[in-house]
Amino acid sequence: MKKNDEVITLTPSEKETLLLICSNLNQKEVADQRGLDFETIQSQCKIIRAKLYANSMAVAVFRAMALGIITQDEVDRIMDTDWQGLK
Repeated sequence: MKKNDEVITLTPSEKETLLLICSNLNQKEVADQRGLDFETIQSQCKIIRAKLYANSMAVAVFRAMALGIITQDEVDRIMDTDWQGLK
C-alpha cells in the first residue's frame, strides 16, 4: 500500500482516460474517443491501477476521488456528455 508521505499523481493523459472510464465507456470506446490505439489505453489503465494500488478501474476511480486526483465536478461533467454516437 501507499506510504503516508507518498504523493500519487496521474499524467493529464491518464487522468483523461480515467475520467472517460467514469463515463461508462469501455477501453475500446475510450481509445476511439481519444484517437489512440486500444493497446495504449490498456497500458494506461494498467499503469493507473498500479499507481492507485487498485485491482480494478472501479477501485481506481474511488481512490482517485478520495485522494483528490479527480473531483466530483469533473466526474459530473464527463457523465453529462452524450457518448451514444460511440456505441
